[in-house]
Amino acid sequence: MRTKIEGFNTFSNFDTIQIAVDFQKRGKKINSFQIIFGGYATFNDDTWKKDNRDYIHGLKKFFYKRVKDGYYKERFLLIDGTPNSVEKNKSGLIFHEVFFFLEEEYDKSFVIDYLKGVFIDLNQYHRDHSRIKFQKYKHYKQDRFVQC
Repeated sequence: MRTKIEGFNTFSNFDTIQIAVDFQKRGKKINSFQIIFGGYATFNDDTWKKDNRDYIHGLKKFFYKRVKDGYYKERFLLIDGTPNSVEKNKSGLIFHEVFFFLEEEYDKSFVIDYLKGVFIDLNQYHRDHSRIKFQKYKHYKQDRFVQC
């Protein structure tokens, strides 16, 4: 896991997803942030559309339940990152974006510490999904050099 307080922060120590957090302004305090997360998903051939709709609905419910923590506002924006190629292949890279507005201005380090707990639960949601198999995205160059 690499943590950098300014700008774009990546968290890669999860087994099913890659996660990145982006802050919109410089300084020690922020009032909004963006999370980008996803990985390689494999769908069932027959029910992939329903499974994807249920998955997106489950993500919205997941983030709405976390509103009770009191750190970010009830309204947030979830952008579905399912590409059109998934319809043909029934698998592919899926990266979603979520934009949050905080209740007040918080220190960036406090927000990152809070998000680490959210990320653990988000990884568990992906791991325990019953109809979609999620794998962590690996760059193609990592598997290119195989020893004989």
